[in-house]
Amino acid sequence: MLRFKEYLEEGKLSIANLEKRKDGVKRGDIVHDWIKSNKPVKIDGNDVLLTYIDPSFEIKFAGGDYSVFKSGSRYQPIWKDSKGKFYDLNDLDKTAEFGGGSGSGGGAANTSHTESAQCVYAQAYWDNKNTKFTPEDLTSSYSKVDVTAKLKDILNISDEWKMSCITGARILSQSVKGKSMNFHRGSSWVKSLETKWKQLNKKADSPFTDVNKWNPADIWLIGSQTKADEFLGDKAESLESLNALIKEAFKNKEVYGVSLKLMLGATHISTVNYRPNQEIPKYESKTIGKVNLYNSKDVYLKYAGGEIQFRGFGGRVDSWQGELGGAHSKLGKIGRGSINTVLKKLAFRETIPDEATLLKSITDNPVNFIEKTFWPLLQKIQKDSEITTIARNLKSFKEDLKKYKKDNDIKWMKSKYLGLYLFDIIKGKENEATQGFITYASSNSELSSTHLKLM
Repeated sequence: MLRFKEYLEEGKLSIANLEKRKDGVKRGDIVHDWIKSNKPVKIDGNDVLLTYIDPSFEIKFAGGDYSVFKSGSRYQPIWKDSKGKFYDLNDLDKTAEFGGGSGSGGGAANTSHTESAQCVYAQAYWDNKNTKFTPEDLTSSYSKVDVTAKLKDILNISDEWKMSCITGARILSQSVKGKSMNFHRGSSWVKSLETKWKQLNKKADSPFTDVNKWNPADIWLIGSQTKADEFLGDKAESLESLNALIKEAFKNKEVYGVSLKLMLGATHISTVNYRPNQEIPKYESKTIGKVNLYNSKDVYLKYAGGEIQFRGFGGRVDSWQGELGGAHSKLGKIGRGSINTVLKKLAFRETIPDEATLLKSITDNPVNFIEKTFWPLLQKIQKDSEITTIARNLKSFKEDLKKYKKDNDIKWMKSKYLGLYLFDIIKGKENEATQGFITYASSNSELSSTHLKLM
């Protein structure tokens, strides 16, 4: 049973809430957009207009660097109202936009509605290029697609998703160039393909922990059911042979897997895992903190055109993972298990240790961990010329920790240590590792399959 304080906090936002997505958009971005567009947020049930306290706070929040606004169990003020009163993230009500009030499974339901809607809108456009996407048009098209959402839920998607689906329908039609297609979302064929993938993934010693890292298609366009059924049969005896069948069908405009994003403003479509010898960005540098070692719990591998941020992303053990960031958007995440998959595939000598065990060892004896484990590794990493020296000796390091981390932030220590541990593992082979993480996180590895990406 929740204590009264915990009960109240159940209805408030947290950093973990911001990392989740609604209709394909990260919830932190929704908060930022509301505040920048002067849309009121809910605080204790009341509408409140907020502005950022400082321009630097806006930059950090917009960039997804939420961890700097929490120190231990305490949230730091980010915004102020017209009267100058300060508010932090935990003051904001967890409304339906952020997973509150709708109960478990609300996010999954929204995903089903919007992805199914894209199929229906595409079918309507296939049927009539002059369609106005009226309820009557969509109702007629609904009977021709194989999707999981009910018609009433498709008709009631948000206005921004309606516009996105219209855009998607037109872009898909231009890409497929008039080919007749059947549209699938979660159909029995899709489920059979996922079952086939599970069998072949296991046979290949489980290089993927998630089907979406193999092929992140949200919907499938099938122009030849005969060809699509080959994916499920004996011809697909390995991941490589299944990928070859999918690539061939893609080339012949017979079957397309399509990954969807909410499309607002400038949009485009790209092919993934189709062009041979696709160039992968090269590693450029690394850092154990953009400001200093203590300011945040992340480390970064930087590559041409972007970076991979590694840090704890919330939860009981503050699950450590990497997230790709391009010039304008986050491109994908790669969890600890998947990081280890890449490290094993590239024959690195070690992998990232179990987080729960590590967290317990830090919690049980933080002083011993600092002196015997953290500091020796930091000394080793500091010898790398690309990383600025942080502390002269153990004494100064402990003084810095006391100065910057007064609340003895255990999760900061775990997250930062794992970043240092990763850098130690890949030392001398940073480019090989960085490219492996990029291709895996963006579903673009040599064992991933061909698909279209709408964004």
